[in-house]
Amino acid sequence: MTGTHPVYDIAVVGAGAYGTSVIGHIALHMIPKGQRQFHILVLESSPDLGPGMPYSKRMTIPDHIVKHRWRELQDRTEVGVNIGILGCSLSAIDTALTLGNKNGSFHSIHQDGKGSLKFVPFEGAEDFKLTMYGTEGNAPSSHGRGCEQDFRVQANDGFLPLDDFWYLLKREIYDEVPRLRPHLPCDWETLSLEEAVTEVRRILQATDPVERLSQELDDARESLKNGIPLRLQNVFYQSYAIFDEAFNYFSAEDRIRFEEFKTELHLLIGPFPVQNAEKILALMKGNYLEVTKIGTDYEIEEAEDGSGIKLTWRPKGGSTREAHHDVMVDATGQKGAFEKDNSPLTTSLRKGKLVKEIFGPLFRSTKESLFHQNHPNVVTRDGVRYFRPSGALIDINNFSLVTASEDPCAPIYYMGPFTLGQVAFPQDMSVVTTAAERAVTDLIERGVLERDVSYRAEEDPMPMYGWLPNAKGDLNGQMERMSKALTARIDDFMTKEM
Repeated sequence: MTGTHPVYDIAVVGAGAYGTSVIGHIALHMIPKGQRQFHILVLESSPDLGPGMPYSKRMTIPDHIVKHRWRELQDRTEVGVNIGILGCSLSAIDTALTLGNKNGSFHSIHQDGKGSLKFVPFEGAEDFKLTMYGTEGNAPSSHGRGCEQDFRVQANDGFLPLDDFWYLLKREIYDEVPRLRPHLPCDWETLSLEEAVTEVRRILQATDPVERLSQELDDARESLKNGIPLRLQNVFYQSYAIFDEAFNYFSAEDRIRFEEFKTELHLLIGPFPVQNAEKILALMKGNYLEVTKIGTDYEIEEAEDGSGIKLTWRPKGGSTREAHHDVMVDATGQKGAFEKDNSPLTTSLRKGKLVKEIFGPLFRSTKESLFHQNHPNVVTRDGVRYFRPSGALIDINNFSLVTASEDPCAPIYYMGPFTLGQVAFPQDMSVVTTAAERAVTDLIERGVLERDVSYRAEEDPMPMYGWLPNAKGDLNGQMERMSKALTARIDDFMTKEM
């Protein structure tokens, strides 16, 4: 930049999946013919630029905690040390793999006729140890084969009750995953979503994590080999598109309920690749990595003698426990609360009034709004109570920030944690790709880019986001079509095998 005036035509914040997708879509089109030079600035997330990771209200994290950025992990950790990782999500998986690669190497071995990986520490790193800490202590699943996500409900006429969505999903699980039926409770048809999530937590915590990941890895490998989707995983995975479209039409009270169990949905719907799962399993089997549940009542502080970090937590109904680590890494992932993010990038967006809070859905009744009036995400504006989700207001038509400033400005296209208030699962690649497509289409409509008439591609008949998002619509029919597509795919494979 020169002074306060930009010397670029398009700025892309983030060099990850979204930034790469935007650049890829721009490459398919042409720059306006009369413009000789065209500059695209790509800002990579860094300690200087943000976007930063504001912390949850439930956490007490001192400044000396290492943040989840691979360069910082490499610079601030020594080999052969005892490291704690706060979080069990995909960010925590990436952290464990980064630290594993710094402290050792993975080698292919064969045992009992099966291939696997073994982690071998470097010389001097024999005492290397990782511990992941999570609210529930459950890590994501390994990813098998999935069908394409091309299902979309095409009409909207009001609220879609979360319980109605849950009823359809329960029926889908029962119909499509026969092997689960003997293990489902007798009251499956009337089981509430909260009761189901509690049961999932219980089952996951009662299962040895090494055995669980080993079985999931075997299933995922077989799925990728034969092309047949894992039935249960595919039901949840296919529900991505439908859930994201239904998300903005849940009532305020349903959005509050969703916040309580979205972590479990992320575990079921957002698994991680087989290649990473093999390495995580190798670390677990070698006793270099373990996963611990700490709940929400915990505290992190520097050890009294200054030699490391002390983590203290209090399990429900149990006595206080503590653990000591040489280094503690914050891998809880990015948050969407821009008002709590003090990174330079978000600070500049706030100062320029380029971000605006979301006033989410209304409550179904005054009685419901009174019942939830003390909830931290419930706000009152002009005498009306709204659910105020994390994140900044996004124009979903082109995935740009809706500014609080009255002065018009060029769109700031965005895909990331600030979309959490309007997108249920922003890490889903189909959402990321759709966001990039929408942004580039908007650039063409504004004349910044020209469409390349020589480029041809089949138009998605049912994209991730439609101009008329779902509320009630034909959700039932879409779920049925999803089942038929999966069944047809499996039947076709079986016929070919015979």
